[in-house]
Parts: sequence; structure tokens; C-alpha cells
Amino acid sequence: MKKDTKAWIKIAEAFLAIVVVLAAFLIIMNNQTKSVDDSEDIYKMQRAILEIISKNDTLRADILLGTCFIGDLCGDTTRVNETIKKMIPGSWKFETKICSFSEICGRDIWVENLYVDEIMITANLTDYSPRKLKLFVWFE
Repeated sequence: MKKDTKAWIKIAEAFLAIVVVLAAFLIIMNNQTKSVDDSEDIYKMQRAILEIISKNDTLRADILLGTCFIGDLCGDTTRVNETIKKMIPGSWKFETKICSFSEICGRDIWVENLYVDEIMITANLTDYSPRKLKLFVWFE
């Protein structure tokens, strides 16, 4: 009878070991999936913010303000930044850049886990001077 009991204990130990390994695997997979979902939500929120800005005539005028040369920053981001600050969570850090249509512009300082989206603002009722508004978002 002792041999049967030992066998059942070994089977139970093996079963528990399998359950522990599967639980650890599922927890790791759930955390990885969650981070992917977070980035999708961040990109959706960035896109929504940029769409709101692109439909606001005052902000469009600020973006299209002045002459834009390649290598220089264009437009005025003061009101754009104030508007974005009201729409994003407090834990987000952000930066905006307005660049000429043909320019590739980025951040001067590298940040880990940076989310970037851009929108084209081409004209308003009086001016045609295509610009890109880039929104950089990260967490510290």
C-alpha cells in the first residue's frame, strides 16, 4: 500500500509542477500582450489629438504661421502644446514639432519607448504652405 501512496504523491507533484509552469507562462504572455495593447491605445489617442488640432482653425493658423525653411522649426506650438496638455494624461510627457512638408524631423534627445505620430496641415482659407505636425509621446 505504501508503494501506491508514493506513486500518487509523485503524480500529484508532477501535476503541480506542470500547473506552476503553465501559470508562469500565462502571466508572462499576459504582460506582453498588455504592453502591445497599451501602445495601440496610445497611438489611437495621438491620432485623435492630431485630428482635433487639424480641425481647429486657430491652431491650423498657428501651425501655418510664417515661412518654413528646411532645418528650421516652423509655426508656433504654444497654443498647440496647451491644447494637447489638456487632452493627455498627466503621466505622459510630450513634445511637438512643426516641420516643412518635405523634411524629416525628429527629437533632438533620444527617449526609450517613444511614440510618434504626425499629421499634415496643408492650408487654411488664406495660406497654402504645407507643414507636418509631429507629436512625440513618452513616459518617465
